[in-house]
Amino acid sequence: MQKEDIFGNAIVGLPDIGAHEFNNDPGPVEEDTEKAEKVILDKTELYMTVEDSVQLKASVQPEDIIDDSIAWSVQDPDVVSVSAAGKVTARMKGETVITAVSLSNPEAKAECIVHVYEKDSASVIADKDARVRDDGTHSGTEESMTVKLDGAVISEMC
Repeated sequence: MQKEDIFGNAIVGLPDIGAHEFNNDPGPVEEDTEKAEKVILDKTELYMTVEDSVQLKASVQPEDIIDDSIAWSVQDPDVVSVSAAGKVTARMKGETVITAVSLSNPEAKAECIVHVYEKDSASVIADKDARVRDDGTHSGTEESMTVKLDGAVISEMC
């Protein structure tokens, strides 16, 4: 193998002779070494009623990353739908998980558990400081729901 080009420059590795220009190949491309390390959602659990919509917001770390694109998916699309922008719409009663994945690094992802109750049930939607829990039946009835704030029961709904 030739050790120098016609100008006397040393050839290191395989030379790029420009053939890619003739077959629509982009040629040698440096891989973007900076990838997302972590995806963070503004909510990790949602309580909704059928037909409600909520906007989930995802952020990618490090914050100065060039490609901060997110792909959204939902475990059970019959329960909720999620748009490409993270808008969640409740479709029917049930539970599911929404996942936000970094397009620059599929290992960087975050999940949000979604609980959907019937609109005519006595369900309560929690503020960010409160937690709503039921007795495990997911019926959304007054008898099964408890509202908690900082771990203390503030209202039993029965």
